[in-house]
Amino acid sequence: MELLTPGTGLLFWQVVIFLLLLLVLSKYAWKPITESLKEREKFIEDSLDSAKKAEEELVNIQKKNEELLSEARKEREKILAEAKKLSNSMKDDAKSNAKEMADKIISDAKKVIDSEKDKAMNDVKNTLAELSIDIAEKIIKKDLSKDSSQKKYVEDLLKEINKTIFTKSGIMLGLGEKKDEVLQVMDDLLSANVDFLTIGQYLQPSTKHYPLNRYVHPEEFQEFKELALSKGFLIVSSSPLTRSSYHADEDFAKMKKLREKQSQCHQLQ
Repeated sequence: MELLTPGTGLLFWQVVIFLLLLLVLSKYAWKPITESLKEREKFIEDSLDSAKKAEEELVNIQKKNEELLSEARKEREKILAEAKKLSNSMKDDAKSNAKEMADKIISDAKKVIDSEKDKAMNDVKNTLAELSIDIAEKIIKKDLSKDSSQKKYVEDLLKEINKTIFTKSGIMLGLGEKKDEVLQVMDDLLSANVDFLTIGQYLQPSTKHYPLNRYVHPEEFQEFKELALSKGFLIVSSSPLTRSSYHADEDFAKMKKLREKQSQCHQLQ
């Protein structure tokens, strides 16, 4: 019963003890507690300020990153544009240089061909002039009153002419021809007693001329040369750079020697 309904004395001492405890706490413990709470509150405020500053810095960093990315994209587009412009310029320069080189090669080739042609024509003219003089001298010396003597003299003259006169012809590859067509042309030239055959690569002089079909491989030129020699041509010049007057003087000298060897072989037989 005393616990449920304490007496007045007990209540008094309880109040006194509580007040004493409160006084002791307020004097010795309250100040550290409040200071601790204030420090805790200040720490929280500082943390919030730091977090806010960090957030602002992060926003600024993201903004700067976006600006850097934008500048990098612009710089990349600028570099690509300059590279494309430089590439197009280099291509144009290469095409221009290639055209100039091709024109120069064709021009030089034409000059060489014309020079060789003139030289070959002069040699042929000189040879014909010498033959004409020899024929005139022999006609004067010969007695051509009888038909038999005329016939015999013509035959002898033809034999002599065959030893000194050579025939030459040439063909160009790269126009869309077929192998059997080339071989047929060789046979036709042989039937016309052609001695010297040239085979070269066709080059289109201009857009108005017949278009080039293909560039023939050097091995094909070599194959045609061997076939032509096997068919009976005395000399065959076959290569991409071969033209009708290609090494004319040297080749005619070679043909003369070959013809002399053939004549010696026929005499021995």
